[in-house]
Amino acid sequence: MQQEENLNQQVREEIKKLKEELGYKSLSGDKPDKTPEAENEGEKITEGPHIPQMKLSYNRPPLTDMVQIDRSEVAAKYLKALFEPGSIDLQERFIVLFLNRANYVLGYQTLAFGGLTSVVVDVRLILASAIKCLCTSLILCHNHPSGNLKPSTGDRLVTDQLRNAAKYHEISVVDHIILTSEGYFSMADEGIINAEYYV
Repeated sequence: MQQEENLNQQVREEIKKLKEELGYKSLSGDKPDKTPEAENEGEKITEGPHIPQMKLSYNRPPLTDMVQIDRSEVAAKYLKALFEPGSIDLQERFIVLFLNRANYVLGYQTLAFGGLTSVVVDVRLILASAIKCLCTSLILCHNHPSGNLKPSTGDRLVTDQLRNAAKYHEISVVDHIILTSEGYFSMADEGIINAEYYV
C-alpha cells in the first residue's frame, strides 16, 4: 500500500514538473506564465501549448458525377485514364481506388512510383488512406511497362498482404488490376481475388 502511494506521489510530482516546464502555475489548469521573451515582445499568451484539432469532412458530389465500378472493364478504363499519355510504358506506379459501399469511387491515390520492372508498396500507407477516407473497399492497380500482363509473385504477395491487413478494418480488396498499353489483367476475373464485391 505504501509502495503504491509512493508511486502515485512520484507520478504527481512528474506531472507537476512537466506542467511547470510547459509554463503552467499549477495542476488546476491555470494559464501558463508569460515567458521573458513574450514579455519583451508584448505577446499575448492566453492558452497553453497548442494542440491541433483533427477535423475530417467530405463533400460528396452528386452521384451523377461519380464513377461506379461494377466490373473490371470499367475499373481498367477509369484507371488507364489516370496515366498521362506515354507514361504507362515508362515506369511502374501503384494506384489505389477508394470505394464506398455502393462501389462509387470516393477518390484515388498514387501511392508509389517505381522503375522499369518493380514498384515498392507500403501496405500501411494504403490502409492509412483507406481509413481516413472511410472507404469500404479498394481496387488496386499497377502497370507493367514490359507489356507482360501476367502477375508476378511479388504482385500476388502484396495483394495477399493488403487483403489480410484490410479485413481487420472490414475493408475489402475488390480487385487488383495490371495495366499495359494493350490491355489489362484482373485478379478478380481470373479467380485470384473473389469478385463477389463487384455490384
